[in-house]
Amino acid sequence: MIRSVQRRHIVRWLSAILVAIAWAAPAHAQYCSYVPAVNDHSVRFGFPQWIGVPAGAPDGTVLASTIMTIGYSCPPTTSPSGWSFVYSTMYKSSTSVPGDLYHFANFGLAIRVTNLNTGQRMKNDISHGLVQWMPPRTGTAPISGTVQFKIELVKLNDLIYNPPPYLAQGGINDTFGLFRIVNNATLTGRSVNIFWHNGPLTLTSLPQSCRATLSDTSVQLDRIYTSRLPTPGSTAGDKPFNVGLSCSPGTNVYVTLTDLTQPGNTTDRLTLAPGSTASGVQLRLLRPGGVPVSFGPDSSSPGNLNQWHLGASGSTTGIPLTAQYIATGAVTAGSVKGVASFTLSYQ
Repeated sequence: MIRSVQRRHIVRWLSAILVAIAWAAPAHAQYCSYVPAVNDHSVRFGFPQWIGVPAGAPDGTVLASTIMTIGYSCPPTTSPSGWSFVYSTMYKSSTSVPGDLYHFANFGLAIRVTNLNTGQRMKNDISHGLVQWMPPRTGTAPISGTVQFKIELVKLNDLIYNPPPYLAQGGINDTFGLFRIVNNATLTGRSVNIFWHNGPLTLTSLPQSCRATLSDTSVQLDRIYTSRLPTPGSTAGDKPFNVGLSCSPGTNVYVTLTDLTQPGNTTDRLTLAPGSTASGVQLRLLRPGGVPVSFGPDSSSPGNLNQWHLGASGSTTGIPLTAQYIATGAVTAGSVKGVASFTLSYQ
């Protein structure tokens, strides 16, 4: 009898443990993971170690930019409220330059951060706590994706022309803020710390510079029939245009074009932007002489990938280009849109 009673107690005790574990497992598992795995719960961004600052550049001038990508994977949830994406930054927002900037110490530098998924800019500092970074994703199904941050280094004021020596000696290693994906049912989540990590940073004042005569240049290609693009690699609809520049003499001007829809693109074909409905076709830009332009990083560093010599600044009045359609497969009718930026380098 005693042994029988003891066995029943043991069985009940084990059952209680198994039930407790079964109930606890889903709650414990309902956190998102970052892809690829984030070491020490942090991600880092940085800029080229040499940055040219045009003389007399207006406050707000973008000096360099980089793209930081955070991938995520979230499990099924027990609540349809889903997940929220939030951020917090340690920096203070700038009042001297409009455009959602965060100033960095007293170096005359500022950071501007844009969500490439939505176009939203960071505009709240740490005093505002956690702030929504993109619309929540609702439902109980598992989700995954990437969040892309475009981070720009911006001139805040003229202190930038007299940077402290330790910038060029030790660089920058500073906590910018954090990003978190929150389970809306439990209000819990895992954070990723965001660090600005630069090696030695040399800011060089450039004696001369150019400026664009227009803030944006729009190019409208003519409508064509799909029959004009019969095979992959065939082109049609060539449209010459010019990006106007006003330059002062005294230096050599180099230029890099960057694919804004897919900033890592280094081919000579511009990625179709959201809103395009055609397929089997892309856009291509040509330099004078019919030379296809390959895209590169948004950087003014000398020797930047796919940078080319535009000319002496005293004789440079623009960037002459030609846009064209190029077939990549079987072409179907629809709209075609592409967005690119240019970065000048003075050498």
